Amino acid sequence: MLCFIIPLRSKESSKNWELEEQLLERTIKSLLNQENQTFKIILVYADKPNLSISSDKLLMFEFPYPFLEYKDINYDLPVSKEKLDIKWVVGEMDKGRKIMYGCKEAKKLGCNYIMQVDSDDLVHRNLSSFVDSNGNANKPGWFIDKGYIYIEGKNYLIKQASKMNLINGSTHIIRDRLIIIPDFLSTKASDFFLFCNHGYLRNKIFHDNNEELEPLPFYGNIYIASGNNQSNIYELSQANNLKNFFKLILRSKIITKSLKKTFGLNKIKLYFF
Repeated sequence: MLCFIIPLRSKESSKNWELEEQLLERTIKSLLNQENQTFKIILVYADKPNLSISSDKLLMFEFPYPFLEYKDINYDLPVSKEKLDIKWVVGEMDKGRKIMYGCKEAKKLGCNYIMQVDSDDLVHRNLSSFVDSNGNANKPGWFIDKGYIYIEGKNYLIKQASKMNLINGSTHIIRDRLIIIPDFLSTKASDFFLFCNHGYLRNKIFHDNNEELEPLPFYGNIYIASGNNQSNIYELSQANNLKNFFKLILRSKIITKSLKKTFGLNKIKLYFF
C-alpha cells in the first residue's frame, strides 16, 4: 500500500497562510482522486490547517517535538552550514523531521511504499494503481522523471520531459525498508534529509543499498511554481523575451478536462507572485 506524506510548514514561516490552506486542500483532493483507493495520506503539521475535507484516507498528526532553531541544528552534510541560507537550513530541517515522523506513522499502518508530497503539488491519479501492480519486496521504488509545471492562474502547463526529480521534491516513491526512522531527539540533518535531498536521493539509495530506483513510465506530477520559488522556471513562464517565448511554445500544453481530472487541477481563489 502506498502512503503519501505531506509536511506542512508552520503558520509563522508561511507568507500567506490562507493561500497555504487552499493549496494544501487542492493537494489533498488530488491525492484522494486516486483511481485505486488502496492508499493512505498522512499530514504532519505544527499549526493545524482549516480544511473542509473529511476522509478515512487522511490521517493528521501534530508534530510532537520542539522546533529547532538554526543554532541547534547539526548540519552534518557535505556543504558547510555557514555557506547556506539560514532560513533554508531551518525550513528544510523542519520539513525533513515532519517527513520522517510521517514515515514512522506510515510504517505502523503497514504501508510498504512511501512518497513525500509537497503541500502545494499535484499527482497523477494512477500512482496508487501503478505501485499496487508493480511493487514487491525487492523493488526499491521509482522516481518521477517526467512531469508538468503549473503557474497559478494560467491555462497551460509547462512540460518537463526529463529530470523532474532534480527540480521538485514530490518525485520519489521509496520502499519502506530503505527508510530508516531516526531518533527524533537528534539534531543531525543527515538523520532527516532523505527526501529533502531529492536531487541526490537516487544516488544515495544506490550508494547505501546498491539498489536503483526506476523512472516512472508516465508524467507523474504537477509542480506548482510561483515567483517565490525556482526563479529560472518562473522567468521561462513569463516569456519576456523571444528566446523564452519559443521555449514556452515548445513546452506548453493546454490544460484540458482530461488533465484536470488526471491531476485534480483546479484554480484556487487566491494566489500571489
